[in-house]
Amino acid sequence: MTQEMKKEVISVEGKAVKFGGTSLCDAIQMKKAAEIVRADPKRRVIVVSAPGKRTAKDEKMTDLLIRADKTSSETEREALFSVIQNRFDEMIHALRLPLDFGMEYKTMRNLRGDALISRGEYFSARIFSVLLGITFLDAAGCIFFRADGTLDEAKTRAVLSEKLSRAERAVIPGFYGSMPSGDIRLFSRGGSDITGAIVADAMDADIYENFTDVSGFLLADPNAVACPRTVPVVSYRELRYLSAMGARVLHADSILPLRKKQIPVVIRNTNDPHGAHTWVVSRKEKGIGGIVGAVGYTMISLERAHVGDDGEAVCALLSVLSSHGFSPVLLSHEPDTLNVLIRYCDYEKADKIAVAIQQELDAEIVTVRGGLAEIAIAGEGFTGEMRASVWRALEKASVRPLFAASVTESFSLVIGVSESELSSALHAIYDALIAYI
Repeated sequence: MTQEMKKEVISVEGKAVKFGGTSLCDAIQMKKAAEIVRADPKRRVIVVSAPGKRTAKDEKMTDLLIRADKTSSETEREALFSVIQNRFDEMIHALRLPLDFGMEYKTMRNLRGDALISRGEYFSARIFSVLLGITFLDAAGCIFFRADGTLDEAKTRAVLSEKLSRAERAVIPGFYGSMPSGDIRLFSRGGSDITGAIVADAMDADIYENFTDVSGFLLADPNAVACPRTVPVVSYRELRYLSAMGARVLHADSILPLRKKQIPVVIRNTNDPHGAHTWVVSRKEKGIGGIVGAVGYTMISLERAHVGDDGEAVCALLSVLSSHGFSPVLLSHEPDTLNVLIRYCDYEKADKIAVAIQQELDAEIVTVRGGLAEIAIAGEGFTGEMRASVWRALEKASVRPLFAASVTESFSLVIGVSESELSSALHAIYDALIAYI
């Protein structure tokens, strides 16, 4: 660690703010985001995503860059670069900003991999910083990875907090940082949330505000349940669990630094910043945090005398799954049966796994059942009354659960149904639990 990094980290008072891709998809949305920042002088450090979709049929900037990186056709690559440049230039023109990315566009054409894909956030942050008239800090100079690809938290926090202490306000592109070699490295998809959390931690933020296109954390996916209610308060634990299970408001890993520092989070809608919103806190009273449903699951079951009591058999089963690139979502057993649930496994792969299991474990019967969906429900103080409401609702809706699991009795419940019954199950559970938020 350098002498500069050994200096005492300076606390930067104020709010850390992150805007998602839909909040910055065009000039109109950028103006809304800028007005939000200007409305509160405590909004000091802003993390931005790459522009998202402007319409349902539009394409996210990151997806365009990924396509440009992967294509082997120079003609297609040039066409994609033209689309990318035009989108940014249209925003610059509409916002009447004194910006010209001509030389940087030329440099971009020679980039590949993470360096190229990161340009969505980079140009977005450049535009937003000029629109606001505040400092631009390139994430490559203040977010650092180790040689093994893991985040160098100590170096990042020391350098970032020092740079932020010298800027009254700043804009930082999300999603990327740099390796010891200086090469750009990306976080996993949705990683701008992680950048926002890192910034909030580094500046010891009073609050971390995350602006998106929904009014807070919703009790259920609006694509599955029409106009779901906003959950006013969720715990870090609830949000991390539900994000890991498929909820799309925040990246699951972004919760970790916030939880460690107990920095309160508020999730707001850029298009309705004073409307319904969600606070994320360390503790809350009883109540449901959310309901998440997802398809694409497969159950593989094997039968053999005493297999459920055989630890070596369980290890062998896991080894077979790992050799085929899968890890279990759920594993259950009975005296003569082992059941394992995996995700995103097509029939051909499942058949190969079944054959390998039969051979490796000398199973008498191996069965495969695909087309399954999983519903995850989480809530602090998930009471027996709430659980009973779920079972009654499913029975009333004539939905037959195929499996159920409760790792933590008073916190979460996982239910499996056929994909064809997922919609009915989600509506029934939502109606049963809405009174408990």
